[in-house]
Amino acid sequence: MPFPKILLALRLSNGLTQQQLAERANVAEITIQNYESGRSNPVPTRLLAIADVMKYIEFIKSRS
Repeated sequence: MPFPKILLALRLSNGLTQQQLAERANVAEITIQNYESGRSNPVPTRLLAIADVMKYIEFIKSRS
């Protein structure tokens, strides 16, 4: 599965808007939009920030 589809699926499965994911990953909303549309790919540091957000959400879900 291509990265844009993976990111979109993860974001939606975690109930986040593009704005919420952007704020939590400390990037601009347009950055998330560009990743999801395939217009650009994240540099490693941004990819790690997004992954950290998703891991944190999964951790919180597992504790509820």
